[in-house]
Amino acid sequence: MEQYFDLLYTPIGNLFCLIRNEQICILHPNASLIPSSAIKKSHPLLKECKMQLQAYFDKKLKNFSLPFFLNQDSFRQKVLINLSNISYGETLSYKQFASLIGCPNAFRAVGNALSKNPLLILLPCHRIIQSNGKYGNYICGEHIKTKLLQMETFSS
Repeated sequence: MEQYFDLLYTPIGNLFCLIRNEQICILHPNASLIPSSAIKKSHPLLKECKMQLQAYFDKKLKNFSLPFFLNQDSFRQKVLINLSNISYGETLSYKQFASLIGCPNAFRAVGNALSKNPLLILLPCHRIIQSNGKYGNYICGEHIKTKLLQMETFSS
C-alpha cells in the first residue's frame, strides 16, 4: 500500500496531508501522525487538496469535495462524518451537536472525538463551540479556531 504525503502551507500554519489508496486520511499539523513508510511525493490528490484549501482560505469555497478515509471507531466516525452537516459560517454547541447525531447526553464524548479529528478543516470540528458561546479548545490552538470562525462568519 503506497502512501504519499506533503506539507501544505496555509494561513493557519503548516498541515501535513497524507494520501492512502487515493483518499486523504490525514490533514493535520502533527507530523508524528505521518507513517514513516509514507513517501514525500507529488500526487494529483495532494494538488487538488492544496487548490481547495487555497480556495477555502480565499473565501471562494465553502464545501470541500475531496475523497477521504477515516480509520476510527464507529462513534468517532459518526461524529466526524456528521461535521459536514454543519454549514459554513454556522456553529453548534457540543450539546447541540450531540443531539444532532442522536446522542444527546454524549457531548463530552463528542468533544473527545473531535480532539482526535485527523482531517482538520475538511471535517470542520472548529464549528463546534461551548454552550456559553466561548470557542473553547482546538487542536491548532484557540487563536486558530477564532481565526477560522471569524473568517467564515464574515464571508458567509
